[in-house]
Amino acid sequence: MLHTTKVERGASAIIFVMIWAAIAMAVDIAAVIIGFRHTVSCGGVGDVDPKEYLLIGGFVNIAATLMLVGMVCLVVARSRGEAGLVHVAPFGFLVMLTGLFTIAWAIVGLVMYGRFSNACQDTPMGKMILSWSIIKIVTGVFHSISSRSTIDETGIIKT
Repeated sequence: MLHTTKVERGASAIIFVMIWAAIAMAVDIAAVIIGFRHTVSCGGVGDVDPKEYLLIGGFVNIAATLMLVGMVCLVVARSRGEAGLVHVAPFGFLVMLTGLFTIAWAIVGLVMYGRFSNACQDTPMGKMILSWSIIKIVTGVFHSISSRSTIDETGIIKT
């Protein structure tokens, strides 16, 4: 049976989160790049322009991912000296709000893509809106399911 120390588990957790963050932010960075580079006018939903849609979605999720990385680093650093319980409710609440925003924003993206003309759907901006929306909905649902087993109802991370 393999036994690991808290320090080893903490280092493994930080490495895992850093790899996950790089993958998670890749789609957001791509959304920001396409949002800045492409100026095709496809029309939006309400007052939301497709370019603004990609920039807002990308930047909000980059900030949320960095906040989540910081939260994990804080949890690992504090759990080394404590009994393994770290109160993260304030950070968890911000991450949860960002997750809800992301899912709602992804739904807006799907509606926006559905209203585009066929020509607009074939542009890099149209393809990015569709792929960003699908990826964020799938990862949002997965995150909701997986986080329930990690953080209890009082905001304490189970280690």
